[in-house]
Amino acid sequence: MNAKKTSRKEKPEITPTAFTTKPEDIANSITRLIPNASDIYADSLVHVGIGPYISKLSLGTQDPSTGLIKSITTISMPTNAIADLAKYVSNAIKAASAENKFSSAYSMFLEAPVTTSDQRG
Repeated sequence: MNAKKTSRKEKPEITPTAFTTKPEDIANSITRLIPNASDIYADSLVHVGIGPYISKLSLGTQDPSTGLIKSITTISMPTNAIADLAKYVSNAIKAASAENKFSSAYSMFLEAPVTTSDQRG
């Protein structure tokens, strides 16, 4: 058996795997998938873990009768995507038109009577 000896390890051949997806294909896939997306309700930000590549947001729901957190869902995302999300939410809230909409909707929420159908279980 003739084994080829080298002083350094041979590097494996790297095949480029660049995405060839067009932006309009991505937009179409989002439009198609959104109607069937899972809806997660949370009323508390329980924990934030920021890492160099992946970060986590833990969201919880609070039991209105005890005040205790009764469920937690953790979302893991690339850190740069969470930074983009934070900028988007911050800019949306800062917008004058959004502020007016939020404050009037929140006032109506505070004034509305609480009924059994309003509580989430």
